[in-house]
Amino acid sequence: MKKLLLFAFAASVGTASFAQNTNFNHPVAFKPKPGFVIDRDQKIPAIPFNVRRNSNPPHSASVAGFLDIGQMTNAFGMAFGARTAIWADQRIGTVAVVHRIAVNVNTGTSGDLRFDVSKDRGWTWTDNLGPLFSANGDPQGTPFSVARYPQGGIYNPTGNTIPDSATVVYYAPTRDLSNPGPNSADWGGHCYGVQQISTLNPATMHQTSSTLPNGFLIPTGFTMDQNGVCWGIDPANDQSTGYYTNNMWLAKGVWNSVTRDMDWTETMVPFNVDMDNLGTPNMATANVGFSPNGQVGYLVVIGHNGFDAAAGGEPDSMYVAMVSKSIDGGTTWDAPRMIQLDNMNPLMNSISANGKYTAGFNVDVIVDGAGKCHFIMPMGVDLMGTATPQGWAIPTAPGEWSMVDIFTTDGDQTWRGQVIGFPETYNADFGDGSTANPTISEGGRGQASETWDGTKLFFTYFDTDTVDFPTVGNLNPNMITVGYNTTTNRWTAPVNYTKGSQADGLCTFGGVSQYVFDSAGVYTIPAIVDQLSSPVNTGTQTQIFYLQGLTMADADFSVTDNSVLLNLYGTGIRNLNPVSFTLGQNYPNPFNKTSSFDLTLKKNSNVEFTVSDVVGKVLVNNQMNNLSAGKNQITVDATTFSAGVYFYSVTVDGQKVTRKMIVQ
Repeated sequence: MKKLLLFAFAASVGTASFAQNTNFNHPVAFKPKPGFVIDRDQKIPAIPFNVRRNSNPPHSASVAGFLDIGQMTNAFGMAFGARTAIWADQRIGTVAVVHRIAVNVNTGTSGDLRFDVSKDRGWTWTDNLGPLFSANGDPQGTPFSVARYPQGGIYNPTGNTIPDSATVVYYAPTRDLSNPGPNSADWGGHCYGVQQISTLNPATMHQTSSTLPNGFLIPTGFTMDQNGVCWGIDPANDQSTGYYTNNMWLAKGVWNSVTRDMDWTETMVPFNVDMDNLGTPNMATANVGFSPNGQVGYLVVIGHNGFDAAAGGEPDSMYVAMVSKSIDGGTTWDAPRMIQLDNMNPLMNSISANGKYTAGFNVDVIVDGAGKCHFIMPMGVDLMGTATPQGWAIPTAPGEWSMVDIFTTDGDQTWRGQVIGFPETYNADFGDGSTANPTISEGGRGQASETWDGTKLFFTYFDTDTVDFPTVGNLNPNMITVGYNTTTNRWTAPVNYTKGSQADGLCTFGGVSQYVFDSAGVYTIPAIVDQLSSPVNTGTQTQIFYLQGLTMADADFSVTDNSVLLNLYGTGIRNLNPVSFTLGQNYPNPFNKTSSFDLTLKKNSNVEFTVSDVVGKVLVNNQMNNLSAGKNQITVDATTFSAGVYFYSVTVDGQKVTRKMIVQ
């Protein structure tokens, strides 16, 4: 074994600077490229297929109530795809919604966060509690740290039956200027904390910042297991270039019973996607899910597939789902698998002439009680073909694309696909493109939910009935849900919960809880919508509504499964992150002077070693050229470090692995 001593320089944990509040800065990194999505009323060339056209869902059930709860200053709070803004806890019959503030309702800026709570399964509510988070600084100047697009859940201590003793958890991006873009897209920070539901004690508020090139942007997913461990995912993106960096920031929150707060750590996980024809990593979105017991986790990324292009196929190829699994509670993750969608042909209305299908720009992940992954996403025929020099295209006419459940039936070596429904509309543009009312493009916002025991799953999307609302696009969506019984392998028929109700056509910017309520075989799905004063008014105050009485029963799970077996690219598993080294955990850890870790190389390599503090400031950067193959023991001297949490990273051949160490 070769031994190396790396000398660390004097360091202390830094603090981030933060800045101002404007209402309308929003993400651009993961939106479809303009012009690459086939326009909804553009004529699509005819492709022969056996017609199984979509009709309205076979039955519907009106909501029992459309209850107004909290408000937000504008539509830029629940926009740009579904995130986890609503959470339900079966054990205490409690539902919580985290959201941005409405400055006409509460004191503060539009970058503050508040929450609404119901302690009786959604029938009565207390609104606009908090603040959960208060932006610091002058909202018209610098520094500032306004929050956007919050997500959250409920931490309920083991054995607790009192709602007021539970705690609302939040996790959100902030605009702190540490990841600025060429058009002043001033992202880069995260904020997080908790608030006890009783609000007797003030909320805890924490902020952290990132450094380029692996910057924070906007977390695309959030989940909690039933032990109260939180997870968030944020694709690392360099806004100065606009490129995804082939890394994911994976955030983990663990309850600290002494401080009565969540201790968060954010670790970089390599997750490579293929290059597009412009030579840049190209991905659309990502999400994370964990089993109820917290042991089995899945990362799902909708990313670019250049696999066929390398074999002479399409010049810019498609988007596919890539999955990575953890079986040790998120400590380690295996190499991603790329799931091929071609076998979906028999279930689709629009049959692919070349047998190729592409994923859309949204994904939500659920892991059932047996540790099996399901995720809902849009998919359709890949229309790019060989005639188009670059880009991505999917048919958006009614019935020509679908919402699907992609799921594993074992330890993730076997995958299947099931069509959930054929939406009538693909997306809609809200706003008018003005400074006062910027345009927001929204799709069907597919989401997945489950019972507390993980045996019943529910897949929801939001779609406009074009007979009732003959408008352009998905401007007047209803809520449609399909259920799945993991024990009997039976589905429910689609249920249009809001057709004909007071919420008919009003379910814009919808959100669904990860967990549903189960009462003697009757399942109630907690859901919210964010209603604009009109489809044009994205810049004025919006109203959040809770949809009451969305139920299914055991008898509804009667539809036979007709899912199809899917393939993985390559020979079983295509390794997108070929491992050229193994990085061990430092020992001892925690430590106060020196600690060592093993670095095992498959070949002689140039190695970059760095140490960073919790805000991403690089404190040590050492280059080791032509390090020998085999096991190398590396010792870190931290005698000049202040006590705290640090991250050490090793980069070999463009691959980076990061681990946490604690200095006492």
